[in-house]
Amino acid sequence: MHVFNLAVVASLFTGSLALDAYHKPHHKPHHKPSEKPSVTVLNTKFVGNLSDGVESFYGIPYAQPPIGPLRLRRPQPIIDGYASRTMQATATPTACAQLDNFFPPTFGFDTGATQQYEGAVLIKKSIDMEHPILFVAVNYRVGAFGFLAGKEVQAEGVSNLGFYDQRLGLQWVQDNIAAFGGDPEKVTISGESAGGVSAFSHTLINGGDNLYDGRPLFRGAILGSNSLVPADEVNGTQAQAIYDMVIREVGCTSSSNTLHCLRNVPFEQLRAAANTIPNIFTYSSLAIPFLPRPDPTDSFFPVSPELALRAGNYTRIPIISGNEEDEATRFSTVQTNLTTTAQLVDYMQIIFKHSSQSLRQGLVDGYSNNTAAGSPFGTGAKFSLYPQYKRLAAILGDSIFTLRRREHLSIVADTGSVWSYLDTHRQGQSSLGTYHTSDIEVLFDTKPFVNGSFGPLPADTFLSFFVSFTNYLDPNAIDSSKQLIQWPRYTKQDPVLLNISASSNTLIQDDFRASNAKYLSDHSSEFRL
Repeated sequence: MHVFNLAVVASLFTGSLALDAYHKPHHKPHHKPSEKPSVTVLNTKFVGNLSDGVESFYGIPYAQPPIGPLRLRRPQPIIDGYASRTMQATATPTACAQLDNFFPPTFGFDTGATQQYEGAVLIKKSIDMEHPILFVAVNYRVGAFGFLAGKEVQAEGVSNLGFYDQRLGLQWVQDNIAAFGGDPEKVTISGESAGGVSAFSHTLINGGDNLYDGRPLFRGAILGSNSLVPADEVNGTQAQAIYDMVIREVGCTSSSNTLHCLRNVPFEQLRAAANTIPNIFTYSSLAIPFLPRPDPTDSFFPVSPELALRAGNYTRIPIISGNEEDEATRFSTVQTNLTTTAQLVDYMQIIFKHSSQSLRQGLVDGYSNNTAAGSPFGTGAKFSLYPQYKRLAAILGDSIFTLRRREHLSIVADTGSVWSYLDTHRQGQSSLGTYHTSDIEVLFDTKPFVNGSFGPLPADTFLSFFVSFTNYLDPNAIDSSKQLIQWPRYTKQDPVLLNISASSNTLIQDDFRASNAKYLSDHSSEFRL
């Protein structure tokens, strides 16, 4: 009987895990073929679903519900077990602090991230490769419930609650994953977008110390479309402005304790108040209102990520990290009033509020006003939705995503095994190019192939390399497809990228826009969110 390596994936605003398999003779199948799958955790029997060879368990709590007096407080572990001896785990959860689980009978276990993303495709691929893995998704608090900031938040020691949720979820995995056939010593954390930020940040939390009861919480990481995001402190002016907007919207401004007031307003009222703040698909784009912010009074996440990296305060583990070619096109479509360089320079202050006009000018001047040079890249003069569209998309894509990955890897490649990729499989197909989350669509099969515009190679590439890495901390360890090439390690001396296109995989150098990368790195403190 196999016991499986675990992959923990944080897709978009979700966290998840993955494990590989090892033999454990006393582990037995959870059910007969005619029965619903079940597993016992903390003396409670959880009953799940079976569909197409994959067992699923939804909504297993890993913490006490963060409601009532526990709202806007650090998560509290489940100490005395669950309330019922038998619980149905057959429907997707509607609350935070829960896990969703799937696994193939006698082979593996997978927990879907959210109602959007489930790991069945990844699990089935791992079985086909004869190296089955488990997939665990950790649902956690997001937005104002998980990443509210401000001096009041700092004073009560309740910053970055979403990260505390994720950390407790990782600890739950260490304590309980063996019941599902998982190996707690072989956890890979992973994520895309905000999930990539989350997975990366867990390599910095507690100064890079990822031990729990003397054991590492994870041994590898897969980071998609984000890692390093320089950020202002939790009590900074932007964070405080957002906090003040929220308490004003819910009517708590006259309260002597505004956090106490926020804990007592109806859930829907607080959520509606948070949603009045512009999101990433509005004009303010990537001026993200609720994001992880360093709290110098809390050793958990005390400094901006680039400072932690430069100080060497990170976990030494193997990493895969990559980008979509056109990360910011989706966030650049509505700024149609930007027609000149001067307007673009002024606009960038919305994103980087503490940057000087001269620094913003230098940033913008580093990108050609020729539309052929912009994003979506490789499309010539096509797809210029408005005069500064492709230029803005290139700048935002680099300054928040692509060149921040390079900055991260330039440091950690000295101390561990690193592989990196650039996904271009949608190049030339639309005004969005290979946009943010394109990889998720093929990895989790959320969109069918469009009119034969690309074949199965991108999905096979991601799935095969990720399964191999989860099992052996090396994407090349399993030779599952003749279409895949050997993926060299990324080093400072040879920063090679795997270029995943629609019909082939090639190797390219990670040296494009080098002067822009240096400019952003040299001025990281001025270009914080």
